[in-house]
Amino acid sequence: MSMFDANAKVDRQPPPLPDTNGVEYPRAASWASGNCATVLKDEKGEQGQYSSEGCQLFRCFLYESLAEENLSFVEAVDKLKKMKNSDEKKEYAKEIVQLYSPYINLSSGAMKVISASRFLKIYTNSCAWSMKKGMYR
Repeated sequence: MSMFDANAKVDRQPPPLPDTNGVEYPRAASWASGNCATVLKDEKGEQGQYSSEGCQLFRCFLYESLAEENLSFVEAVDKLKKMKNSDEKKEYAKEIVQLYSPYINLSSGAMKVISASRFLKIYTNSCAWSMKKGMYR
């Protein structure tokens, strides 16, 4: 069941808490006083952009706030940006819009642009512009 299904909210499973072994107070305090980008990048080892302890802790926070789809949306956009095959990219972009548009605040103007026939080019350019402007960081 998708976390975006209205009936799934009752049965949602919380994400696992990150391992706290080796996390000293100054490091944990930096999560509370730092910015989101710092928390998302905090990790013990190279595990990938969104697999760090800080990111997992943030995901747990978002879960409690009923807002974890925000981080999932950012991850999906990053995956889209890394895709090479234009047909796969177009299909994945459509999936992103179908899955996240009811939950992520996309303006009516943005939705009109996304619905246009030049869907992939406009959407990916819009995502790139939004990422440059820091809207999804």
